[in-house]
Amino acid sequence: MYGSRIYLDKKSACSRIHSAGPLFRAKAADKESMKRTDWVSSAFIFLIVAYLIAALVQALLPFSLNRLIGAAIIIVLGYDFITHLNRNRIIASCLICILALINIGIFTGNRVEEAEFYVYWIAALLTLLYVGSPDRIKSLQQVAVRNIGALRLILIGSAAFVGALLISKVGYESSWGGNLYFVGFCNEEHTMASVCCLIMTLSLLCMKANELIAPFAFGIVGVMSWALLETGARTFLIPAAVIWIVFAQSCVKWRWLRIVLYCVLGVSAVYVFMSSGMSTKFDYLSGIGSDNSLLNTLTSGRIGYWTTDLGEFYASGPVGWLLGNSAVSVYNINFATFNMRIWAHNDFVMLLCSVGLTGTLLYILALRAFFTCLAKQVGRLAFALVASFVLFPALINGFYSYQHLLYAAVFLICAVTWNRDLLCK
Repeated sequence: MYGSRIYLDKKSACSRIHSAGPLFRAKAADKESMKRTDWVSSAFIFLIVAYLIAALVQALLPFSLNRLIGAAIIIVLGYDFITHLNRNRIIASCLICILALINIGIFTGNRVEEAEFYVYWIAALLTLLYVGSPDRIKSLQQVAVRNIGALRLILIGSAAFVGALLISKVGYESSWGGNLYFVGFCNEEHTMASVCCLIMTLSLLCMKANELIAPFAFGIVGVMSWALLETGARTFLIPAAVIWIVFAQSCVKWRWLRIVLYCVLGVSAVYVFMSSGMSTKFDYLSGIGSDNSLLNTLTSGRIGYWTTDLGEFYASGPVGWLLGNSAVSVYNINFATFNMRIWAHNDFVMLLCSVGLTGTLLYILALRAFFTCLAKQVGRLAFALVASFVLFPALINGFYSYQHLLYAAVFLICAVTWNRDLLCK
């Protein structure tokens, strides 16, 4: 009797171990997945910081280092994308491959420019999808906490470098009516402005991690705002304003004090604005326009660009509507019409003309994943601020094409969703 009892105990124990096997395997798989996510997040933040540093000294380099770094970002995020494949992702990947093969292989008149468009677009899709997951955002925050000392050092060095250029009047170039605008060593005003946004959001992240005191962060954001105004790049005024509001919401507990701070900042911004390159550019652009329309003049001819490009899209027929006519076709039609080889100055118009309804829908779905994830973690004000940070440039000039602004949005969403208790779990 005792022997049979022992036999039954052994049998039930074996049964329990056998039934627990799938649970052990699931836990092992979860740990492996967490390791992969941590590795991707670590590499992603490292590459974003490298992208920032390379942009600050681009004019001093004999080649574009950021092209290599951008390719590395696509590889890292592409690896994460592939390790989490599902039916929708497989369909999206096939559609992107079809669009790339047709546009680069058949429609385009310049394969190098077309390939560059796809690099920016695919990098934006992968980035938006990556931060469209609470687990990925938490992983990015944990990586930031572990490496916050290095991030703070890079932040201070970058801000000091830009500040030194401003004070010494180095890095100004003539443009827009012969006036001087600040480009630093970035080669282009809009690149410098997007770099300023990236530095400002990095300062927010360091402050959230208690590695940067509020007055010091205030100083960095102030210097970067001065640099941004000197670039004359008006598109970035809204993203800069969003960063200031997030900064005030994070640092000032009392509402009445925040209102006072907003007033002081507003007066200071007007004062700096009046003597900056931004004011000079507004004065210059107020006297020109592609037609007599006040709206077209205020938007620096953008209404004309959008009308022309959408007209060309409509005339392209069903195939063009579905697959687009290549990014190069947009540059060509704008050169023929406005004597400027420029993009559409609107993400959605540019994508409609370049990759058709198919590619535009993929971009909208990636944005939807990003905003859906954000809405689940923050309140209405924070959601509205981040939405403005992303959508205003996307609608009025370009978001995905300014990669530093894209990565600034990554740091911004990490800052507004910061939860130290959650990070410690």
